[in-house]
Amino acid sequence: SDPDSSSLAAPRLLARVTVHPDDMDERIALYESVLGVACDARMPMPDAGLELATVGNVLLIGNPAPPGEAARATAFTLLVASVPDLVAALERAAAVVTEPAATGPAGRRARVRLADGTRVELIDHRPLPEERG
Repeated sequence: SDPDSSSLAAPRLLARVTVHPDDMDERIALYESVLGVACDARMPMPDAGLELATVGNVLLIGNPAPPGEAARATAFTLLVASVPDLVAALERAAAVVTEPAATGPAGRRARVRLADGTRVELIDHRPLPEERG
């Protein structure tokens, strides 16, 4: 499937799993087996020292270092069509932006705290050329 999130009609909720990058292939295979679906996006982020992959509703975060406080406090990730659009809608629903939208090579991301205190990461993904099938 196309990993570009710009056509998503509704946010895709992703459970976050941190894994050492050396174990990424093994973990992708595990979650493909557990969930019965193929990995549909895999994205190296060399500037951040990370690699991301999605298998069904699992976001595998390849990170050689333990996650920081903000990552540990994040309950889940929402893959969305447009980060700025959802941030605006969430702010109208009393969410507080804790990390403003920032644009990277593969899309935008932000973090918000919902009205109930839940911390959420928002991502709109625009695949890098090497990701397209």
